[in-house]
Amino acid sequence: MSFTWKLDSINHDLTIRSGQLLTVSGIDEIAQRVIVTLQHHWQEYFLNVPAGVPWYEVILGSKDKHQVEAILRQIILGVPGVVGIARFDMAMTRRDLSIAVVLDVGAPELVTIKFAQS
Repeated sequence: MSFTWKLDSINHDLTIRSGQLLTVSGIDEIAQRVIVTLQHHWQEYFLNVPAGVPWYEVILGSKDKHQVEAILRQIILGVPGVVGIARFDMAMTRRDLSIAVVLDVGAPELVTIKFAQS
């Protein structure tokens, strides 16, 4: 069973309670990994330049909603633990994008994630 450090949902810092770092595992870990993956900007990390989401280079400002959806689906499906996407809703304006994704993670229940980028 794997785990990762739990991140605060507001400012994305490590979560500490009573002096202890909290961990997250299972479907909550997969959901957190998807959010972190979507927050990683393309070429942001110098040791892994090709990694990340091309928010400014391709997605924001794009008029091709199908291309944007295909890119985001591919990125989300690449997160370990994600088996499939049961539902993908996206709202796009010229400067903002918000998505709501229902993920199949191989568990009896589905996981819903909401994400916005501007």
